[in-house]
Amino acid sequence: MCGRSRFPPQPICAARGSLASSWGPTSGRGSIAKWVITHQVFHPALASRVPHAVVLVELADEGVRVYGNFLGAIELLHEGLTVRAVLHDSGGRVIVDWEPDDLSQEADDG
Repeated sequence: MCGRSRFPPQPICAARGSLASSWGPTSGRGSIAKWVITHQVFHPALASRVPHAVVLVELADEGVRVYGNFLGAIELLHEGLTVRAVLHDSGGRVIVDWEPDDLSQEADDG
C-alpha cells in the first residue's frame, strides 16, 4: 500500500499504481477551494435552504478534495475558509455537509 489518500475511491492509485488500499480516519477539517450558489430548487428536501451553496473542500491533512453542502451563511464564503465536516444519516447513507470551523476562525481573528 502506498499510503496516499485518494478520493473518490479508485481500484488503482494514480500516483504509484498500487492495487492495495484501505479505509482510514480523516480529520474532518479542511478549507474551501471553490463553491457554487444555487437559487433553484433541485430537490424538495432542499427547498427551505435556497439559495444554498455547494462547496469543494480540500481536506487539511489528506490533500484530497470532496464536495458537500455548506451549512453556514453564504456571506461567510471565501476561498480558504476553514470548515469542518458534519455527518448526517439519510436513509442508511451518510451525507457529508460542511460548516465553518468557528474555533479556527477565532484563532485567526485573535
